[in-house]
Amino acid sequence: MLLLFLSFLFVPSQGAAQCTSADIDPTITITPDCAAGTATVTIDDLHIPAASNVTEVRVYSLTDPHVSVAHNPGASVTVPNVPRGINYVYVQYLDAGFNEICATTILVEILPTPPVVGCTDPLSHNYVEEANCPETCATCTDGIQNGDETGVDCGGLLCAPCGAATDLTGVAFLDADQDGIQQKNEAREPGLTVTLFDDNGQVAQTTTDNTGGYAFTGLNPGQTYRLEFSGWGDHLMEAREPTAGGGAVRFVQPGGAAVSMGLLDLADHCEDLSELVTVCYARGSSAGNPDPVVVSFPYSAGTSSPTGNFDNPTAHPISVPAGQVGSTWGMAYHRRADDLYVASYLKSDSGFGPLSNESPWVIYRVDNSANTGADANVTAASVYIDFNTAAYGGPIGTNPAPNSSAGTFNATAFAEAGKVGFGGMDFSPNDSLLYTVNLTTRELYIIPVGDGGAAPANGDIQRVPMAGLTACTGGELRPFAVQVYDGKVYCGAVCTAENGGTTNDLRALVFEYTPGVGFSATPVLEVDLDYARGGI
Repeated sequence: MLLLFLSFLFVPSQGAAQCTSADIDPTITITPDCAAGTATVTIDDLHIPAASNVTEVRVYSLTDPHVSVAHNPGASVTVPNVPRGINYVYVQYLDAGFNEICATTILVEILPTPPVVGCTDPLSHNYVEEANCPETCATCTDGIQNGDETGVDCGGLLCAPCGAATDLTGVAFLDADQDGIQQKNEAREPGLTVTLFDDNGQVAQTTTDNTGGYAFTGLNPGQTYRLEFSGWGDHLMEAREPTAGGGAVRFVQPGGAAVSMGLLDLADHCEDLSELVTVCYARGSSAGNPDPVVVSFPYSAGTSSPTGNFDNPTAHPISVPAGQVGSTWGMAYHRRADDLYVASYLKSDSGFGPLSNESPWVIYRVDNSANTGADANVTAASVYIDFNTAAYGGPIGTNPAPNSSAGTFNATAFAEAGKVGFGGMDFSPNDSLLYTVNLTTRELYIIPVGDGGAAPANGDIQRVPMAGLTACTGGELRPFAVQVYDGKVYCGAVCTAENGGTTNDLRALVFEYTPGVGFSATPVLEVDLDYARGGI
């Protein structure tokens, strides 16, 4: 079974008057025969050229002896059993004496693809998005117990749980398309609290199980209850319910349709054609340096041509100069407030930011709310928090790479690479917490951030030690990377072997941090870095 995409073009016939595509203006439909590996080509709306004496239209498949004849304009002509590959359909217009008035050849290309059997309805048990050999859809409304249903049109991963007139059931799920319907490719969400009330108060409480389902049984038929969903993680929010009565609080009766809760993970969504932002480095002193080092560019920038203009379009709306922020690395975007946060990072040949008096442990804020999209219209940054000040528990240390020495070899700064400043940075999906790693103290910082841009008090910032998460032979554990995913924070680190260790002692590790709980006792990923290295 093979099928099948269609492409067609009009190829002029030889030795006769030519008809153009505008003359015949056909609609072509391909109907696959998966078992035979062929297709039926249907040509509709064969128009007779205007002001002609055409009395007959003949259609030939040049790769098959079959001939179909249409006598009237607009008639449908079917050419069956068209094999895979490139085929030609010859359309011929004749007068009453069977003389050819004009003709054209239509190239029909049946492209073979691997056979994929399934139903393309996302609400079916046998949904296969890329299916090209259709089969009967098995759904929750076909009156048949099929798929993984445990009863007729109920139970399993897709259908509502089966219940009696005294039962109230449902699921919690990630409603990615926000249509209020749990589809096969939308994950269930365990661990939500579901509470049931009647007129006298709380009746029962449960949590959604590993399949996202919940059930209350033994209720009074016909009685109205108040149903509340709660307890989802900070990375989730209520999905927009398109139907009335949705949301975290419902008034329901048992025995009816399943009552499900749709949630939305903001990390799964972004705007179309977003701007991308990167950091650059300006060698030498940052004092008065106009070179942009925090730079944005359109997602659509660039070219697929190996000789094209990669700086296309040339607009860089965010262009913050080195003369303000100096050397930075970590970045995070606060979506609600439209603010960009960037943090200082040691580069031995680049100075730190003059805005902070060259502090190596500072986070800057760039207000992007007035970004018009024009080139270099966002050029200002401000100091958000300088952790080297007494107000935030400082000083942490001294600057190993002052502007006075930037641009020349600095052995002290060279030895401190990866140990001074901040590493990765990321926001929680609801933008309430900013996570970053202090490379010097080797701590995960958890910083509450409001929409107004005001910095929190030092006492509101959590500092979680990381240096002792694992033992490193002949070296130190040095954390750097930060990524928030699915309500957890993942921090990447390396065992450096810097204190007399060998290549065999080099390791890369990823630790999982659960808010309110702490770091995992063991890394969730560990990779040896003892592979052979070439010269630099």
